[in-house]
Amino acid sequence: MTTLPPHRHIPGISSFNHRPVQSTQYSTVPVENTDFCSGLPSWQSDAVAAAEATTKDEQAAFSPPTSLLLVLWCFLGDSPVCVDAIQRGGKAQNRWTTSGELEGLRPEQVGIHDTISALLWNTNQLGAAVETLLSSGLLILAESTCDGMPAYTVDNDVKGQIINSLPLEAKVLWKTQVLILVAFVFPRPSISLK
Repeated sequence: MTTLPPHRHIPGISSFNHRPVQSTQYSTVPVENTDFCSGLPSWQSDAVAAAEATTKDEQAAFSPPTSLLLVLWCFLGDSPVCVDAIQRGGKAQNRWTTSGELEGLRPEQVGIHDTISALLWNTNQLGAAVETLLSSGLLILAESTCDGMPAYTVDNDVKGQIINSLPLEAKVLWKTQVLILVAFVFPRPSISLK
């Protein structure tokens, strides 16, 4: 089990990588993806640009993954969300097949874009992005919790600026990604054959 150094642990982020290695596709995803934004689709590069334009007065140089996480959080709505719930979007989820078999379904198989999945899968990168957003004041600790874990939301003014600055096509794609993500990570009773 890999744990975050104590000074980098963010409440609400699991300290280990949940994603089981089930195929060679998993082994091709690097743990430290330094070339994260090469070849981003336009809806994601538009989002990075919108986040950068909105936060330029904050004197914070956000990495593209941090900008993408900020935009993702903007589209999650007004309810506070815990990081652990978002992080589940990067790991396989057990589902029953139509033939009655239990199968691990990867995020990419349900339509979560692989750039988003890679960000959510990488605990260190996700933790660093959350830490950056918290320290900049863009991500706000909510009074409510998620099963005792801290929950966060984005400042309403920032959320409005980012969403309103995106082209319509990008907004539609982000809304679709968030809808798929929420449906994918929605807490279900543990599925087990034991």
